[in-house]
Amino acid sequence: MILGMTMAAVCTGLYALAEPRVIQEVSGYNSWPMIQAIGDKLVCVYSRGTSHTIAEDARAVYARTSTDNGKTWTPETVVANTSGYGEVAVGKGLDSDGAMFLWVRRMNGSECVQDLYRTTDGVTFLLVATPKLAVAPVQITDIFSVPTVGLMALWFAGSYGDDGPSHSWGTLTSRDNGATWAQSTIESELTKPQWPTEPAAVYLGNVGDLQQWREAANLLRLLGHPVRLALLEELAKAPKCVTDIQDLLEVSSDLVQMVKDLIADGVTVKVCGTCQARCGIRKGEPYYEGAQKSTMAELSQWVRESEQVLTF
Repeated sequence: MILGMTMAAVCTGLYALAEPRVIQEVSGYNSWPMIQAIGDKLVCVYSRGTSHTIAEDARAVYARTSTDNGKTWTPETVVANTSGYGEVAVGKGLDSDGAMFLWVRRMNGSECVQDLYRTTDGVTFLLVATPKLAVAPVQITDIFSVPTVGLMALWFAGSYGDDGPSHSWGTLTSRDNGATWAQSTIESELTKPQWPTEPAAVYLGNVGDLQQWREAANLLRLLGHPVRLALLEELAKAPKCVTDIQDLLEVSSDLVQMVKDLIADGVTVKVCGTCQARCGIRKGEPYYEGAQKSTMAELSQWVRESEQVLTF
């Protein structure tokens, strides 16, 4: 069975997907892979057994590493292969020193425990803890850090074959860099439809910081159009009047040119004093040649005498 990954370069415009790269190609059921970065090194951990099972003795956890962004991978090393148990990697993360943590579920017909391993190189994994928890989880998910709290992870407990109400989930916290863990239950006695499985979380900072990034994200969404980006590029060079960037607007009519064409065709064009005086970066410059200076009072009179009035 083949275990692989696909990497796609992020760029503007349309792009073709990169060719998938094979990490593992050996017989057996290679399954449930996950990747964690340790500095510039990628660590891919996965489990292999004979079929889609989690408790068979033949199932163990393995790892490979890459230092060239996933193009090539080191030979397979064994992370966990305990006799009498099936083992699966279920959660990952970093400790407070930047080393990689890996939760491994160790299971046989009667026992399900969670082992925590640490590695600094993605090759040698050392067992750090096997927490004794009041509620035995089915799985513990990714580890993340929260200031003033320490390391945290989510867990869920129950049976996929049980409709409940017997399911629960909650948090684990560690204040000693993973050596010990305290369990808290968020919800319990849930029915199967109410049960959140494989939950994940990440710390994003305080609410103020989050709101700031939401506002920035909204601004980027508003600017996410080729015309708007082209306008920003031109305005970054120097102050511009809208007539200077007419070609970027992708509109079918040019009001400035329309007024000039009307004057050239002998149409009477009257302009109020404010328009005649100009403003902004055109302040003090003369208005279009041929336009007549007028007033709002004259405009009112002109409207009353007209058969039809067009406003645009």
